[in-house]
Amino acid sequence: MWELLAKTLPVIALLLVLLLHFAELQHTLDYIMIIVAVVFAMTAVIWWWWMMAFARKLTEVNAKSLDRFDEIAKELKDLRKEISKKK
Repeated sequence: MWELLAKTLPVIALLLVLLLHFAELQHTLDYIMIIVAVVFAMTAVIWWWWMMAFARKLTEVNAKSLDRFDEIAKELKDLRKEISKKK
């Protein structure tokens, strides 16, 4: 959904601004430009916070995975030692 909105909303906003500009509706154009700027700014801020939260979660998952990988590697070493002792 975000991908679709990210592709279509800027194009729609530009077309609306161009239409209002060429129709010489400057007063309406000013309001539309303010609304477009505010919506883009809000989207950028929301996107930024979402990405920071996602990066934090990804880092946590990566750290947990690395810890678990170290545990598994240690267990495998212990198993190899036990197997070599039995031979």
